Amino acid sequence: MEAHEQLDVSKLWKVIEECLDGLCDAWNAKRLIPLLEADLAGYMYHLLVSRFGGDASQLHLSTRLDQGEKNEKFDLVIGRVLTTEDRKRVLLDRAGIRSRLELE
Repeated sequence: MEAHEQLDVSKLWKVIEECLDGLCDAWNAKRLIPLLEADLAGYMYHLLVSRFGGDASQLHLSTRLDQGEKNEKFDLVIGRVLTTEDRKRVLLDRAGIRSRLELE
């Protein structure tokens, strides 16, 4: 699975389960001895990046979500980053203003 693909939820869930199995295998083999929650998130990130062939463009550690609470951070997020144009469009839509981009 390529990270830049549109992430299908059922395929993505299978990848997450496989990576969680890998995390458990590493724990059982004592290749992973986490001291902090961040160690688990970091190892899961490593497994996901490996599974996506090194493409981390849709994998993010300790980040906020556009629709989330202002100061709420998530340990690991999988998804596309909103570009500046995406964010402008969302704000203009919320305000009920047509974007100049649509008029051009």
